[in-house]
Amino acid sequence: MQNELSQLCPIQFIEGINENEELAEYESPSFHNKCAAIGYTPSISYNLTGIEIYVSWVYTDKPNKKHSVRIYTDHNDKPSKTCLVEGDLALPDNESSGWIPVKLVQSIVLIVNRQYWITFELRGVKLAVCIAAEGKKLKLKWSSFGDTWLPYEPEHRCMLKFFGRVLPTTGNLAVASSEGNNSNQ
Repeated sequence: MQNELSQLCPIQFIEGINENEELAEYESPSFHNKCAAIGYTPSISYNLTGIEIYVSWVYTDKPNKKHSVRIYTDHNDKPSKTCLVEGDLALPDNESSGWIPVKLVQSIVLIVNRQYWITFELRGVKLAVCIAAEGKKLKLKWSSFGDTWLPYEPEHRCMLKFFGRVLPTTGNLAVASSEGNNSNQ
């Protein structure tokens, strides 16, 4: 079944936000022993299988190389209490910067034009969400592991890549099926 799904709709790059932009020359927002949240509104509905984020990091305290990532629905322009999926952001040993993959425990369907929040729980590391010099601005919030989410002003040009599957709809399958029948006649 998984093989059939991969043939019908393979995992692919879905969309990027500021993925081809140059890094800004000013200091990026950084988080140390805090939670960070990035607002994301998909431009199409799709099955999300992975994310990459451009970050820089410096280890502090006891190095913790795996950091919890969760995707929440929106409630009043901040992360709700409804977690849709969890995953890990695994940072390499060397302190550096670059595109780091988020490994989700399972895929989820994101709906076009709905706001979601990608949250990072950061302990033992100072993580800077790298900012593009130009491009689309996203909402960025922070919390001290509590319920209160505060805006990290102003909005920032975070750099993200999203991967997944664009699932066929019944209409698409019917068209494909009828086209196949016409070619045999």
